[in-house]
Amino acid sequence: MTAPARNREPLPGIGDEIAGLEAAIINALGIPWQMGRRGHIRCPLPGHDDRRPSFRLTERGYICSCGHGDYVALTMAMLGVPFADAAAWLRETLGLRPDAAGLDPAEAEARRQWLAEQRAKAKAEAAKRDAEEAAEAKCKAARARELWRSAVPIAGTLAETYLRGRAIEGPYPPSLRYLAGHRQPYTGLVLPCMVAAVQAPDGAIVGVQRTWLAPDGNGKARLRDPRLPLGDFRACAVRLGPIDGTGWGVCEGTETGLSVQRLFGISGIWCALGTGNMPNIEPPAHVDVVTIFADNGPPGQQWAAKAAEALHEKGRAVMTRKPPAPFGDFNSLAQERAKP
Repeated sequence: MTAPARNREPLPGIGDEIAGLEAAIINALGIPWQMGRRGHIRCPLPGHDDRRPSFRLTERGYICSCGHGDYVALTMAMLGVPFADAAAWLRETLGLRPDAAGLDPAEAEARRQWLAEQRAKAKAEAAKRDAEEAAEAKCKAARARELWRSAVPIAGTLAETYLRGRAIEGPYPPSLRYLAGHRQPYTGLVLPCMVAAVQAPDGAIVGVQRTWLAPDGNGKARLRDPRLPLGDFRACAVRLGPIDGTGWGVCEGTETGLSVQRLFGISGIWCALGTGNMPNIEPPAHVDVVTIFADNGPPGQQWAAKAAEALHEKGRAVMTRKPPAPFGDFNSLAQERAKP
């Protein structure tokens, strides 16, 4: 299903009125979610039967494989009503305007007090979550740097075997390394692993992307999650080479990025490690032009368009390239071209 687009018109007070009342809205809509929880649940929106849980909520609104929006948009989607009706429902259900609800003075004051308490509670809980998340991010970044220091260059390792099997010949960038044995947290299996350094806008390593490999290096390990992040990736990227006269490019994954380097002769390729992170990438100050190497298919094209819009807003000229059909990404194209 397609979620309703965010209303572009100025909200007639409802956005400010519901601030801090997210938990009450979630409860009123009957969504089994508690603010601050991790992970995803099955999408509750009518018409979206996601086989794998893809729905989550934040202070700003909902995010799902079917779309995203604020809490007014969520109410519209859940109730199947237009904006004005959703706003009216929120005001009535939450008692947002006690003075206009026909309540006696004591009831109106009690409602105002309840609203104030809910907002204060939400603010305190959000501050607590922010502090906990900051501490956790710091701990994960430290673990990622420790893991990175323990890894070795990939030349002559099973990671090189893996990349050659993906039609990616050396030499390989120093931002990729190899671990002969690394434990996959969900299964406990210790397997060979390719490790990619994730760098923040200032160049500091703040995370790693781990790709577990088959015991002989021929392909990824046969796991449900053969690739997992460690650290905070927002606005960060794997930098596959220095930005020189060949230009700067942004793509989704490391294999795609390595293939783009070889297909187009561009050194400075940054990999966002997820199409959803592409719009968050901070362009280097000295770069005026960027090429987005998009994956084919609706998700890849949609996120590439959002990334282009974000980079335009940051004052960059943007060109977007995608592989010819039927190839899903540039690594698929490289593998086809490598066939004898």
